[in-house]
Amino acid sequence: MPEIYHPRFTPPGGYGHAELGEEVVKVRAYDTTVLPTGLGHAQVTAPGYGTYYLWFIRHLPARSTQVSLPPPHTQWTLDPAQQGWLPPAHSTSR
Repeated sequence: MPEIYHPRFTPPGGYGHAELGEEVVKVRAYDTTVLPTGLGHAQVTAPGYGTYYLWFIRHLPARSTQVSLPPPHTQWTLDPAQQGWLPPAHSTSR
């Protein structure tokens, strides 16, 4: 289903990038990104900034509640031990 993202960043000068299939575009506050049906569309924020989106999606009668990722990313994304955003575990051995 097509989706629309409308971001804000903290602090306000922040920015991010949006994938539109194989195309990557820079996204700033108040930009609007329209994602056509069937395109992969990862969203990332530049280091040091936070982001939040106003997200629009048209829910058709046959709704999907599952995330679909390309095969190389599916296993890594769902593995709790492989999450790069978690702080590294501290080792007690020296």
